[in-house]
Amino acid sequence: MPFFDFTIVGAGASGLWLAFALYEQGLLEKNLLCVAESDSAKQNDRTWCYWADSPLLPINMVSKAWSSIRNPYNPSSRDDLSPYTYYHVRSADFYANIKQQLKGCANITWLTAVVIGLEEQDDQVLVQTTHGAWLSNQVFTSALPPQDER
Repeated sequence: MPFFDFTIVGAGASGLWLAFALYEQGLLEKNLLCVAESDSAKQNDRTWCYWADSPLLPINMVSKAWSSIRNPYNPSSRDDLSPYTYYHVRSADFYANIKQQLKGCANITWLTAVVIGLEEQDDQVLVQTTHGAWLSNQVFTSALPPQDER
């Protein structure tokens, strides 16, 4: 049966950001990662915005940033927001950027499949999908459990 050290269920913001962090920290030099995503054709399906005193890296994910606002009581005046800036990220830019940076990592397997079951077995997890199953030491998912399990 195939084995992965890490499995990430879903290639949305949290899944891709986690994969990128594992890569940046050097954890994928000797460990295998599988990213299982049900929708391989993710497009610009959402946007994310956040306040920060510096942009999250990499900066080229940010499509717009605002460091001042127009005063509604004095339209000719602008108010500085420093030290904060409001950042806007298009999901298409985020997906493309992170996937491009992870492209060269030979220890990542990208799988288009629906995860239909996660079953703990001793110190590993059996990951069952519409395209097969494997064992993993650690599984990360941000998906909500089925309605009957809440």
